[in-house]
Amino acid sequence: MVNDRQVLYLLLYLASDEGRKPLPERWQFLTSEVAGGLFEYLTGQEFKPTYSYFLMPHGMENWGDYVNKTLKHLPVNYAGKISLKLILTLKRMLLFDWHHDHGESWDDNKIRFIMLFGRGPIMSRTFHLTVCDAEEVKNKVIPVLSRKMLEECCQIAELMKKYIKQDLEFMYKHHF
Repeated sequence: MVNDRQVLYLLLYLASDEGRKPLPERWQFLTSEVAGGLFEYLTGQEFKPTYSYFLMPHGMENWGDYVNKTLKHLPVNYAGKISLKLILTLKRMLLFDWHHDHGESWDDNKIRFIMLFGRGPIMSRTFHLTVCDAEEVKNKVIPVLSRKMLEECCQIAELMKKYIKQDLEFMYKHHF
């Protein structure tokens, strides 16, 4: 049995060539990349616009609302193409919720929580999985997954690579 953090790290491990390539540090970019990989895996269509588009002055809706609307129907419309356990885990990770505390409100998702409390504060544009993270995925996560779920994660991660590349290029070009 794997938890949400392990599924996220599995996808990041696979999408970064077993932790060897850099990943964007910001959780919003990671959300966009996971959502992009999942959406394209299920629909065969590119996920657009991505988070970077929302950073530019286009007058677009809230990023979290966009992700929620886009992914809301995927389990219903694409049942059978992806294991129920994986789609529920990814949906739980990707969906944005509003939080209120002491008069302030913000939206975030489980990826933010995993990255914030699992990695610490943002110190640079990119990060690599640590050796410990990569070893955990390789030795503890992959061996317990069903062949079907691992193959689905491999395919989603392969699609994520394109979105990671686009996001890294955007970050360097626009100094994020």
